[in-house]
Amino acid sequence: MIPVKGHVKNYHWGKVGDDNHIAKFLAVAQSQTSISRNNSQDKQQKKGDETAQQHLAELWFGSHPSGPSMVCVGNNLVGLDKFLAKEPEMIGVVDQYFKYNKQLPFLFKILSIAQSLSLQAHPDKELAKILHKRDPQNYPDSNHKPELAIALTDFHVLCDFRPHTEISRFIKDIEPLRQVIGSNASDNYVNLVENRIQDNTSLRRGLGDCFKSLMVQAKSVILRETKNLLTNHPKTIGQDVLKLIGELHSLYPGDPGVFAPFFLNYFKLSPGQAIYLKPNKLHAYLKGECLECMACSDNVVRAGLTTKFRDTTTLLEMLDYEPVKSYLDLVITPTKKQSNGYAIDLFSPIDEFKVAKIVISNKHEYLLPSVNSGSFVIVLNGKGSAQDFFDTKLRHKLSFGFAAYVPPKISINITDIQESLVMYRAFC
Repeated sequence: MIPVKGHVKNYHWGKVGDDNHIAKFLAVAQSQTSISRNNSQDKQQKKGDETAQQHLAELWFGSHPSGPSMVCVGNNLVGLDKFLAKEPEMIGVVDQYFKYNKQLPFLFKILSIAQSLSLQAHPDKELAKILHKRDPQNYPDSNHKPELAIALTDFHVLCDFRPHTEISRFIKDIEPLRQVIGSNASDNYVNLVENRIQDNTSLRRGLGDCFKSLMVQAKSVILRETKNLLTNHPKTIGQDVLKLIGELHSLYPGDPGVFAPFFLNYFKLSPGQAIYLKPNKLHAYLKGECLECMACSDNVVRAGLTTKFRDTTTLLEMLDYEPVKSYLDLVITPTKKQSNGYAIDLFSPIDEFKVAKIVISNKHEYLLPSVNSGSFVIVLNGKGSAQDFFDTKLRHKLSFGFAAYVPPKISINITDIQESLVMYRAFC
């Protein structure tokens, strides 16, 4: 194993303080790397105080140029992108190396979310190339960005369109929603649904017209109708949806995304549950902490609930307006494997990345199998030890917050296990 320090991203929606996964991982990485770099205890304390005051949003494990991780090589910290450029055999076996343009094809993250992220979607490969060529500043990659999110805490999400019958009922029952959409689009869509039109193309077009009308509505209309909604709302609106709309309004008054909960599935993942988001699927993470693995890309198309760059026209054109029958259809089930002393949950949505949750029982040993790509391992519970890649006499203590890069075709014996050792591994 090669110890790795994740690259932190500070965004306004991130958590502040030390009671979150990112702060704890950074503290562990700081203690490991400060020893090798001879930092004083005072400097460590100052760094910890500074971290506690920041909005800790994302911790990246990968070689993406926007935020490469650092690896410990001897007594030095080296950018993973530079390290892999000099040691390309550390990326993957030959066929994978060339298949994915001589780079790691995935990016592994921890997200700590205090308030809503933007209303967003990620482009498919074809659109990503077009956007990157047209606007490389806002779309830095020519690659798609499908992503997997695994909840570490209770994790609240807006994701994908509700069934037509639910959206239609909201529009029919809630006059402020009808006002922000407009009567023409609203009436046409409600009629399609109530007449049980079986033409999916017409239904998708009707839904798309309603959502597009909402997203280009004037701020003054959004403000007026949000006030009307919050002061005089029908009992058919669930309290959870109403509370969410109030929270979004307080964060982004006059933003059309405030009405998004009437269009999108709103649900909570429990720790260990996961969702997979294909390209062109509308979503917004709202609150909680998760692991996220995705194709190596930082392309985000936004249109609401943000102060960042918005590309409303592109988002509305690219979206997949096909609803899901139930939000449960969005939750993916891992492949499970159990043996004496360990259990594995494998999430494998596409070729470019896989994530395995590995749980090893107390006092057992485990041989971490070799894979064809480089991989990241992070520890979330328990204790153990594993051999260093460069210095075979050195064994790393594995406990919460430890993170490492494992080169391809390398198997690692994990020993000295106490409690129940829980690790997540991202690989290709």
